[in-house]
Amino acid sequence: MPSSFAELSEAVLALPTETKADLADKLIASLAADVPAEIHEAQMTEVMRRRAEVLSGKVQLISGDVVERSIQRLLNEITRVPR
Repeated sequence: MPSSFAELSEAVLALPTETKADLADKLIASLAADVPAEIHEAQMTEVMRRRAEVLSGKVQLISGDVVERSIQRLLNEITRVPR
């Protein structure tokens, strides 16, 4: 068994993709289990509020592709060197 974080990381990164994905799911689930009840309740309240906004039509979802293009355009604008 690996004795350091570096050794563990190296061993994990050498695993097949599907195994790494399964491990990632388990790690994320273990983190979620550590969230205090009041934080979890606040998160769920926010999730339900946002869900209601989408379902009511008050807000519309934006595809990841559209968001990515918008971010890239903004980054290009702010990193453009003035002439």
